[in-house]
Amino acid sequence: MSTPFAGAVAFALAASLSPTVMAQVAAEPVAPLASAPHGISVASGTGSSTGGALPAGFPVSIPAGAQGGAAEFAPATGGLPDFSSAAMWVLASLDVDAMSIGEAYINLQILSDGRPVIPDPPGVPAWGFLTMSVVRGGVFKDAVPAQLPDNGADLFGYFYPGSTAVPGGTADVIVLSNEDEELGIDPQGEIDALDLNMAYYTAPGSDVVGAVLSTAPTFYFSLTSASAQISPPAWWGMDVPSGAAILKMEWTPSPGGGGSWAGPSVFRSAADLGLSASAELDALSVDAAQQRLVFSTAGAPVDEQLMVYLYGAQPGSGPPVPYEFRIRGPVGRVLAPGMTNTDDIDAICILDPEEDPLQGQPYDSVTRLVGFPVRSSLRSVFPGAPTIQASCFRVQAGPSDPNSVDALSVHARMWPQFTGSGIAAIVFFRSSNLPFMPLPFEPPMSWPAKTSALPMRVGGLLMPIRNSPLRSQTLYLAVAAMDGLGQVGISELLYFNY
Repeated sequence: MSTPFAGAVAFALAASLSPTVMAQVAAEPVAPLASAPHGISVASGTGSSTGGALPAGFPVSIPAGAQGGAAEFAPATGGLPDFSSAAMWVLASLDVDAMSIGEAYINLQILSDGRPVIPDPPGVPAWGFLTMSVVRGGVFKDAVPAQLPDNGADLFGYFYPGSTAVPGGTADVIVLSNEDEELGIDPQGEIDALDLNMAYYTAPGSDVVGAVLSTAPTFYFSLTSASAQISPPAWWGMDVPSGAAILKMEWTPSPGGGGSWAGPSVFRSAADLGLSASAELDALSVDAAQQRLVFSTAGAPVDEQLMVYLYGAQPGSGPPVPYEFRIRGPVGRVLAPGMTNTDDIDAICILDPEEDPLQGQPYDSVTRLVGFPVRSSLRSVFPGAPTIQASCFRVQAGPSDPNSVDALSVHARMWPQFTGSGIAAIVFFRSSNLPFMPLPFEPPMSWPAKTSALPMRVGGLLMPIRNSPLRSQTLYLAVAAMDGLGQVGISELLYFNY
């Protein structure tokens, strides 16, 4: 990366960006969770990208950038919730069909008739985002770029209509968020459950556990109908074992470290959810703080692909109703034009936060985990330039430095391809009181020569958070690149609470 190019991009950033929302500009859809760590469950026969079968129907850890491939969760330390097979042994030989640890953000408005709906866009910058998978053989035909029909091992993303904080052209479009390669799993496999937040419990001493995520979460899940029938009767009490029920396990930390899971027990029966005992609840996202959840059942009609249920004594509580936008109607129907007849949503995680009243900063909690794109005039500085898909998220830097457990990891990929080879890239950042500057990464990021039609990627670059002078500040990041022919590419601007 030449110094003149870096200087030119820094100048363009300084001239074209500000921490405020700017005019809408044309842009290709963005995927903010690309290469981010996840917790997932996979169907039988799904293998890791490094070889070997993964435990079917059991929580699996996806490390940042899929480094080392998907694997079982390692035993936790420091009293953190433990998602390893040793701690969750009661699920051995059973097939988890949907799961959530209750840390979703589900924003709803209760109408005068009592219906809960996704609210209209507020006057302040806002966004809502849904990450999801489909059954094997399903394909979101509008996803960018087009994928092979068999993409049950991919994750898709969707910014809700009216998401005013994200770049123009990004909202109301189904995008490919994570390929199987970025998840470290076999492309012929299938994801059947996911939870983004599970992965953040793997870093002892992380800044976000306790501050953003509960230290004692509840693991909500469903089983396939076949597994429900062979599960211990004591789990069900007076209820009928069913793949349509939601079970729960509660983590209890021990005073001296460690802890254990209590349960399982029935959280909500099939009858509570208005389902027949023979139904299959195959996708689940729970917002335990606000006592609300969204679920999907196998083979449900379009309008009922996603259902919302408010529990506890609160306005809007009652039987589940379609998860819907106030004006446009059910989310399933809104997604339907981008779906094929074979699509069935079988894993979801919802991030639709409200403004944080304590911090006075919208989306403070979730943007301490993942950087999200914001509107800017950056791409107008380089009209026609290839779009770089950039993402950033919090990771564990490693136990060798106890003062730098948390770090910012920056990843990038490109849609479409650059035409030249020998591509190099550099990350620029701006904090609340500094101009745009290159991140001090050594060596600089670089792509190999273009050899195939597969997307070129770079990632795994870390910036320590714990002792950084930028800690507790808002960062704005962008990735710029130039290929061997001098063609320039640029990403959208990312917003992250460092």
